[in-house]
Amino acid sequence: YEKKLALSAARALKLDVAGVDLLEKNGGAVVMEVNCNPGFEGIISATDINVAEEIVKYAVLIAKGKRMKFEDD
Repeated sequence: YEKKLALSAARALKLDVAGVDLLEKNGGAVVMEVNCNPGFEGIISATDINVAEEIVKYAVLIAKGKRMKFEDD
C-alpha cells in the first residue's frame, strides 16, 4: 500500500524521481511531503538501494526513449 501511495503522490506532481515522506496514522499511511530533489542518505539507510545508480539507469532508459515499468502500470 505504501509503495502505491508514494508512486501516486510522485505522479500527481509529474515527478519521475522523488522522495516521498510517509507517516503512519490510524493503521494506515499519509503523505507528509514530496521532494523533487530528495536526499539519498535516508533512502539508502532505509532500503539498502544504491539510489544514484538506479536514477542513472532510469535516465539511460529515458534517453533511449523507453520508460521504466512499475507494478501498477
